[in-house]
Amino acid sequence: MLGDWLPCFLFVVGILTSVAADLRLRRCDTGSFSNGCITAAGAALVFVACAAALR
Repeated sequence: MLGDWLPCFLFVVGILTSVAADLRLRRCDTGSFSNGCITAAGAALVFVACAAALR
């Protein structure tokens, strides 16, 4: 049961993390290192969710 929900949860968290990073970039004039890390973390979560779903 948990195996079915884990990829969905990771995918949603990754999308929300990427949206949060996008909103931070829109508020700031320049991109900072922390915004890049947040964006990379969101993309990594989505990648892991896809890999878990394919497995």
